Amino acid sequence: APPEVVERLNSLLEEDPVLNLYESSNGEILSRQNNSIHHNFRLFATCNTRRKFSNKLSTAFLNRVVRIWLPPVDFDLNDPEKAVKSDLLPLMHDNLGGVSAGHELSILCLRFHALVKQLISRGELRFIPGFEVNFRNLAVVISIFNACTNRAQTGPVSAMVWALLSGYGSAIADPQDKLKLRSLLTSELRHSNILKSDIYARLPRSVDNH
Repeated sequence: APPEVVERLNSLLEEDPVLNLYESSNGEILSRQNNSIHHNFRLFATCNTRRKFSNKLSTAFLNRVVRIWLPPVDFDLNDPEKAVKSDLLPLMHDNLGGVSAGHELSILCLRFHALVKQLISRGELRFIPGFEVNFRNLAVVISIFNACTNRAQTGPVSAMVWALLSGYGSAIADPQDKLKLRSLLTSELRHSNILKSDIYARLPRSVDNH
């Protein structure tokens, strides 16, 4: 949000929160005294200060909050061989609940993500300036995968191949780097043997997916 919007929240972070809605023609004031602010009101906010072009948070705002730093969700996913032990695996299972080959596709996604991060760290794969590979890529992949399987009635493996190439490749400008990405995925497909099987286990569908 723009700094002027965030600064408007400062008064809500005081011990006795209040917010003056001067945009209102009646000059409405929200407070606990007039019961327009709940007595258990709390404000939780998240931010990524490392994101390019992100707005800087003021000292006045930061002095009013308790800051908790968390590592990236995929911080432990730097080695493809550790994909099966990653904390992200249960999350991938939840997103692919009810999908045939859901477990195999989850492992494929996590291994591919780890390998992409390795190539980036070695300077062998370049994305457009300002683009950062993180868990959001996997979230985009799941979204594309769902669109392919729900609308186009595409098989799960074919849909995931397209989703991975789209989710990561869309941020690569150099044709040679795009070829590297495709070669990397081809190698992973061979490694997983997912193309050689005709029968896959179906992950249980989570309650949230109903």
